[in-house]
Amino acid sequence: MLEKIGELDRDAEVRDIRESLGAETRQGSEPLFIRKYRLPIFLAVSIGMFNQLSGINAILDYLNGIFERAGFSKVSSDPQAVAIGSTNLLFTIIAISIIDRVGRKKLLLTGAAGTAACLAGVAAVFASGSHGEMLVWLLVGFIAFFAFSQGAVIWVCISDVFPNLVRAKGQSLGGCTHWIMNALISGVSHPASPVLKPETPMELNGGLMPAAAPFSDGVWYDRKDKLYKLWYQARYDDGFAYAFSEDGLHWKRPDLDILPGTNRILKPTPGYMRNGCTIWLDHEAADPNQRYKFFGYFRAGTGSWPRKRSEPPPDPLEMSHLRTSPDGIHWSEPVLGGPRGDNSGMFYNPFRKMWTFSIRETMRKYGRIRSYREHPDFLTSRWEKKDVHPWMWCDELDLPDPDLGYVPELYKVDCVAHESRMIAFLGIYKGPPNEIAVVHRGFPKTNDLEVAFSRDGLAWERPDRTPFLACSRRPGTWNRGYLHAASGLFLVVGTADLLHRILRHLAEERHGTVRRVEHRPGDAAARRLCVDERPGRGDANGRAADSRNADDTDGDVLRAPPVREREGEGRRAAGGSARPGRASDRALHAGQLRARDVRFDEAAVVWKHGGDLRGLAGKPVRLRFEMTSGELDSYWVSRDESGASRGYVAAGGPGFTGSTDTTGA
Repeated sequence: MLEKIGELDRDAEVRDIRESLGAETRQGSEPLFIRKYRLPIFLAVSIGMFNQLSGINAILDYLNGIFERAGFSKVSSDPQAVAIGSTNLLFTIIAISIIDRVGRKKLLLTGAAGTAACLAGVAAVFASGSHGEMLVWLLVGFIAFFAFSQGAVIWVCISDVFPNLVRAKGQSLGGCTHWIMNALISGVSHPASPVLKPETPMELNGGLMPAAAPFSDGVWYDRKDKLYKLWYQARYDDGFAYAFSEDGLHWKRPDLDILPGTNRILKPTPGYMRNGCTIWLDHEAADPNQRYKFFGYFRAGTGSWPRKRSEPPPDPLEMSHLRTSPDGIHWSEPVLGGPRGDNSGMFYNPFRKMWTFSIRETMRKYGRIRSYREHPDFLTSRWEKKDVHPWMWCDELDLPDPDLGYVPELYKVDCVAHESRMIAFLGIYKGPPNEIAVVHRGFPKTNDLEVAFSRDGLAWERPDRTPFLACSRRPGTWNRGYLHAASGLFLVVGTADLLHRILRHLAEERHGTVRRVEHRPGDAAARRLCVDERPGRGDANGRAADSRNADDTDGDVLRAPPVREREGEGRRAAGGSARPGRASDRALHAGQLRARDVRFDEAAVVWKHGGDLRGLAGKPVRLRFEMTSGELDSYWVSRDESGASRGYVAAGGPGFTGSTDTTGA
């Protein structure tokens, strides 16, 4: 073997190996972090870091988006992604077969030069906006050079650089560095962030509290205009402004006729300041002049800091204002809502068919809390204090920021429907108060966003109390401090549904979404899926069966492994009671699904006895999934072959026809 790999002094190398093995036996374990191993440690850590810093995961994660940005359609970008994946596999195999003959160093140098040249070409394509046809070849070249060098060499090098005595420890260090960098790079903000910042005279405000960011406001995809639309606060405590985008990253501020020379959607009201507001795109509005809904709050004040109130409050302007619009720019005269605190908001709850107003109040024990008011008609929902009900607040499980030490409070609640449930981003206030934060410390209040889940929009579950999106605590960063969600919460764009994957981990299996059936690479897939005619919910016409996990509560319809349902038992749908029953002998069995079929994304279940299930219409059915070494992320039952889930799509995205998925997009 030593001769095959080109070792000149084979006898000396054999002696060194034997001596190192003998030393390992005699000395036992030796510390890794000592002076004589500083060079191998440096090499292992560097190789692990630069493997990820090369940009390989950024390209693989955003591959289809890169092609779409370069002008390829969604349909045509998929084959390009397959070509790149195939290239990765092919050149990895080639590298493994020649690495011992050519040598690690030559492979790394060749790969470094090749990947740098290819990435420079990719940058030139996007900078010039031309030669898009070269993009696929440049990315194929990048993947080939990477797989041929760093992709294969890393796992050999981080072992080879250490002597046998500490090889296992050194290899662990190199591998750990690689995966830590992978996690850090995957978790950073999109490289385009911030996509909006103060630039216009209105937003810059002469240097006094400049701002260009949603204060809830809203971000939506309007299928009618095929544009992403953003409403935001232009300078703090002041303007309602509008911008649009064709890709969701590059935003344009139109010159509107509300106040020529600006992108304002409402004229300023002397003596009053804007506060939190919500703008909601209502796809199902019966009146096209009411497609957009506005819920806003104005407080008396001068716009200076510290705030000075105009006298004499209260005034109708300090109540909530409801408006409607056909285009999100030209708004109706305001209709009064009801009493509310600042930074309140609203959302539409499709499961209860109600407009729900998230109203800020205070409670002595919990500080800021959320109450709610719901009404089926937006413009006639005016309320009094007696119509508002306590809803949510922080409790003892919400821990203080270790550096600030203030008791957390529930600062904001923004909600949207996604598939078969409601998702909320909760603004968790960690302190300090305004007068301390701004006047004495020079930074804004600290708000982090956490996630909650609900089936009806009223009762919420919080399986994880750590931030989903945390504001930066570091001075000078663009996202320091006062973090807010935009109404609509998130857009569903393309197949890289990264938000869904993160939410899946936060929700744990108990919340099963109806979006994807997904398995980790290497897992065996689902072996059998059957529909049993047992007491349950869901039918063959495509009304999605509920997808909660199988615990011991009535109404669950998914029995996940390793728990098995005992013979002769069944459960009713949500809200029903358990009763004995027997499984039907006429179960419809699906064929086996192999791991390669569902490993990365989603797969349609093909029924062994044909695809027409109309014979089961009107009959109660029950789904049972049996897994071997796999994880069922989610499932849904569709009415048509496109796989459309008929579930809600949050703030929307290209390809959808309304507030639900009717196309399988």
